[in-house]
Amino acid sequence: MTKYERIEQLGDDGLSQLWVAKAGVGKRVLLRLYSKEYREQTPEFFTSAFAAEKELSAKLENPNSLKLIETVLTLEEACSVYEFVDAKPVRMLRSEDLNILSIAHGISSALAAHHSMGYVHRQVSPFSGFVGLKGEVKLIPSWFPRRLSDAAYVK
Repeated sequence: MTKYERIEQLGDDGLSQLWVAKAGVGKRVLLRLYSKEYREQTPEFFTSAFAAEKELSAKLENPNSLKLIETVLTLEEACSVYEFVDAKPVRMLRSEDLNILSIAHGISSALAAHHSMGYVHRQVSPFSGFVGLKGEVKLIPSWFPRRLSDAAYVK
């Protein structure tokens, strides 16, 4: 990966790794790098997943949602690049550092924004929620959002 220099790994959920990365001089980003095995099994899935993520992110305006900068899909790699926040994934926080109500409020706000645009997030987990140094809560937008109108969700 030539464009982004990985600095610190924040987690791995089996499907993807989350990294703090450097993009140019002094600019940091959050990088979700999808596993090679998963990419090779479902290449067409990533094309539609990234298109849906871009569509959602272009419209999503919520202070608790991370902003998508770009998606990268080549034969060698697939990743989503998000704005950098000086935060840790919820799963990395110690129990005494958790303000459960604040985290629940921030995540709920981000999910409400998804739902108001007609999307289901599908990946809410301690891996996708972040808490910043000042207590701000952010959620990575779903990398494969589904429309609420999809038949699978109406049943």
